[in-house]
Amino acid sequence: MKDKLCWIMSSDRVTCIYEGTTPNILITDLDVLRNVLIKDSHVFINRRTIEGAAGPFEHGLTVLKDEQWENARSIVSPTFSTAKLKAMHSLMNDASDMYNQRLLDYADKQTLNNLNRISQHFALDTIGSCLFGIETNSLQNENATLVKHLFI
Repeated sequence: MKDKLCWIMSSDRVTCIYEGTTPNILITDLDVLRNVLIKDSHVFINRRTIEGAAGPFEHGLTVLKDEQWENARSIVSPTFSTAKLKAMHSLMNDASDMYNQRLLDYADKQTLNNLNRISQHFALDTIGSCLFGIETNSLQNENATLVKHLFI
């Protein structure tokens, strides 16, 4: 039965894969993915269950089911409209350019000690500018007040 299911599902656009004994659908075509996630989202409500999600992760968007997912989606969807994403694009590019420059500076000096820390600063700069409209400049100034309070 499993082989037959995967044979029916297999194509260049949609493939059936197994995670252990559980069949999963892997969508590789962007048009099909757009239909599933946006146009026909009312039909494809639930995603696969992620075992072991605890604390704040057990209520994340990726694990919500049924009516909880529909409610959360109706709240979150306007945030990711095409116009808003286009407006954030330049802000994300600016943060990315600064991140790349910082990495190049470290590469030239051969002093890269903590890539995780630099990535945290990049995330802070991106989130700060896109969500809150503030320039944290944490990639340029690791000793900024906000950085000191967030990264103890």
